[in-house]
Amino acid sequence: MFSGFLASSPGSPLSFVSVVVATYLGNLLGALVMYFFGERILHFLKRSRFPFLSALYQEENLHKTLVWFRRYEFVVVLLSRFSAGIRFFVSIVAGMSKMNVIKFVLLYSIAISLWCGLLLLGGSVLGANWNQIVVMLSYYNQVIGFIILCLFLYFLYQIKKKRNTKLT
Repeated sequence: MFSGFLASSPGSPLSFVSVVVATYLGNLLGALVMYFFGERILHFLKRSRFPFLSALYQEENLHKTLVWFRRYEFVVVLLSRFSAGIRFFVSIVAGMSKMNVIKFVLLYSIAISLWCGLLLLGGSVLGANWNQIVVMLSYYNQVIGFIILCLFLYFLYQIKKKRNTKLT
């Protein structure tokens, strides 16, 4: 947002196009690093000699996660940019699931364009009042965080319910 404001300010050495390109490249390169990290992490976890790392690797749970991701990868990658808590992990899981890298780049590019484009445009349009977006994003992040927390708790509840059913 602040970059959008700076680029649109009179006399600014930044052009709006340069800010858009830098934002796009930074986001995409970061996502690709995490994607390729995700591609290689399974091999590392399987062979880890450290108990805390090998404990992270549970074949059944990982398989379920990757099957779910493959089923919804289109939507998950597109919407991942809209949640700070998810965007980091989606690139890793995309790599772990061996999602086609070109498909990943295309979907992630659309997501970057939408989310970052809105923020840059908002900073540009609001000018010196760009910080109002920060206030709105604070509320947005609280709502998204609450929804993610509820989903996580529901997921834990389902796991506990399933385990109790198996024990009886």
